[in-house]
Order: sequence, then structure tokens, then C-alpha cells
Amino acid sequence: MHQLLSVNSADSSSGTDASYVLNLPSAACLYKPKRIRLRQVIMPISLYNVRSTNNTIDFKDTGGTTRSVTITPGAYNATSLCSAVLTALNSVGPADFTTVTYSATTMKITISNSGSFSLLFGSGTNVATSIGPTLGYAVADTASATSAVADNVLQLYHPESLFISIFEFGTPGVNSKGKKYTFSMLVNTNPQGVQEIDNNQDYDQYVDINQNSITTLSVNLCYRDGTVVAMNGGHWEMVLEVIY
Repeated sequence: MHQLLSVNSADSSSGTDASYVLNLPSAACLYKPKRIRLRQVIMPISLYNVRSTNNTIDFKDTGGTTRSVTITPGAYNATSLCSAVLTALNSVGPADFTTVTYSATTMKITISNSGSFSLLFGSGTNVATSIGPTLGYAVADTASATSAVADNVLQLYHPESLFISIFEFGTPGVNSKGKKYTFSMLVNTNPQGVQEIDNNQDYDQYVDINQNSITTLSVNLCYRDGTVVAMNGGHWEMVLEVIY
């Protein structure tokens, strides 16, 4: 016997959209399930590519003073991020940064100043939350100069994969960060602006269950490092196939 169970974060009993507990109504409770298969996940595009985990810049200004600035979390493209970085850098100290530009040819960021400065992406006090890797800079301080070109391309893509953990189903999967999970999802964006995954035989995910009944689901949606996703008010839904 097969049953489809649609689980929407908007129906949670407690928690947030990415970390919640759902008390299943009697019609949706699972009695002696044998296998749970992930069929589909649908979510709005509400994830930020600049978050509190990658939004700081430590730098040494033209006068040799070490300073720190923060970029407001949000969903940025190359143009809007360059503007935000320039505004932040000039919000403290001499305010003598002249441009932050993006090259469509090399896909790299260049930060320029009227005098010599250094970006402290290796030794700054906020390295753990640095936006340097997102901007394409190596985890190292830049040489003192009037401009600093990123080592690598700008990396503003949304996460390519997310990981779902459901306590009641167990966490048989593990990723390259060593984080355990129940199901993983490869994120695609369709023309309607919805991130979704449709499971098929080429990417079949299921867990075998040995419980008499499941009346509650404890769900976490995480990035690959185990950090709980900030949905920013967006609800998401997964469709599970229950096999009895």
C-alpha cells in the first residue's frame, strides 16, 4: 500500500520554516510504515546569497588603521553587491575607496582606492564570517596597494544542494562535511522562480522504517555545513511517499 504525504512548513506546530516540529493530524499519522521515499520538494526563491555567515570585511585603510564593515544580508547580483561593498567600505574611516567593479570577461571583482590599503581576509578578526570567498578573494591578506583584484571568480550562486533531516526517519546519509541527513536535494530554478526537485529512478532516495507509529515530524533544512537555512519567511513543501 502506498500513500502520498504532503508536508508544508506553514503547518508546523512550533519552530521556524527551516527547523520545525509538525504534529501530524490523525488522518496523516503513519502507522507501521516500512519505507519513506522523497518524491518532491518545492520552495520559493527566498534564500540569501549574502548572510550573517559571509558578510564582513576587515581591512587596513590608507592611514594604516584596521577597520571592519558589514554588508546587509540579502539576495545580490554582481552590480548590487559591488555597490553595497563600496558603500560599506566608505562608511568608516577616510572614505576614500573609489570603485568596486565586476568584470563580465573575467568574472572577478576589483576594489580600488585613492591610496594604498589592504584587505584582511586572512588575518582579520572576522575571518569566520568574511565575504572574501564570496567576492572571489583567497583566505589571505591582500598586498598593500591602490587596488585589489580577486583571485577567483565572483561566487553568488545559490546553494546547489540542501539537506533535510527528519529525526523520526533517522539520518542514514552523510555529506563531505561529515553532516548526517535523511534526504538531500539538488536545487534547480524553473522559469516560474521556484526551486524544486523531482525525485525519479535516477535519483531515488528513501529510508526504511521500523516503527509502529509516527505522529510527529521534527524537520531541519540545512546547508552542507549543517547550518540551518534562513527561509526569510518563505514556506516550503515536501511530498513523501509512504510505503506500508
